[in-house]
Amino acid sequence: MSEPPAKKMRLGFENFAAPLKVTVGGSEKQDFYINKEKICLESDFFKAACKKEWSSGRDNVVDLEDDPDVFAIFLVWLTTGSISAAESLVDIPELPKVPGSKRKLPANIKYESSPEPPTDTEPTPGETRRQLAVKLQQYRMRFFQLLECYYLGDSLQAENFRNYIMDRTVGLLKSRNKFRNMSFEAGEKFTVLASHHLSIMEIYQRTPPNAPLRKLLVDYHLEIIGQTHVNEVALDMEHHPQDYLQDLISQLAKGYYNVAPRVSFCNKRRCTYHNHTKVPKGFVCAATRL
Repeated sequence: MSEPPAKKMRLGFENFAAPLKVTVGGSEKQDFYINKEKICLESDFFKAACKKEWSSGRDNVVDLEDDPDVFAIFLVWLTTGSISAAESLVDIPELPKVPGSKRKLPANIKYESSPEPPTDTEPTPGETRRQLAVKLQQYRMRFFQLLECYYLGDSLQAENFRNYIMDRTVGLLKSRNKFRNMSFEAGEKFTVLASHHLSIMEIYQRTPPNAPLRKLLVDYHLEIIGQTHVNEVALDMEHHPQDYLQDLISQLAKGYYNVAPRVSFCNKRRCTYHNHTKVPKGFVCAATRL
């Protein structure tokens, strides 16, 4: 039996073209070299910047004032489809384990990497509480890092990256909520992310109206803090963005008139917090529940 004919390799000019140089940062800049075709496919900003009408397109050099660490996370996603391998991604450590114990971990302590806690070791109570506080802080740092990734995706007009970051943000909030009823060291407690008016102000200043991030923020606040948050906002309305107040009232009204039970932001279809502006007619997002 004869061998099937070998497939011919087809290579275009872009396979041999010089990579695009992207200089990123403020006073301390860092250079990145990227496949131009790949980044232009995912970013309308780069697609426009690489046109020959602009000096950046003719010189094959684009300057950005963004954070190099955040841009590096974007490039890892661009290359792998995930940000997990990004060196600059804030790490969320495992809880410590004390060798020698065969007892099960407390039922209220869950490990992020497994649906069930390990059964071979058990942290000491003090060690557990300290490490829970550390892990909670790491969650907070990763959350605000994901926000920076979202803002970058907005400025680069990289819709698929923004949607991916929204999925990761919802997943982080869902995992972090497992800490709500745990006990920590003195002075440490579970706090709701981005509930201070300054954090809310920054998010609303850096996102356009109807941004999925705004929608998630409101859903998250109403679910986790609920009436307490509404009362606090009502007493301090002058320090909160007008758009946030309108979004909050709109969601409260929907809940009042909707007889169906409210669906947790954790259980909504991921596409709820996506943007799909460049899709063919009849497109259906493949994203399922988290």
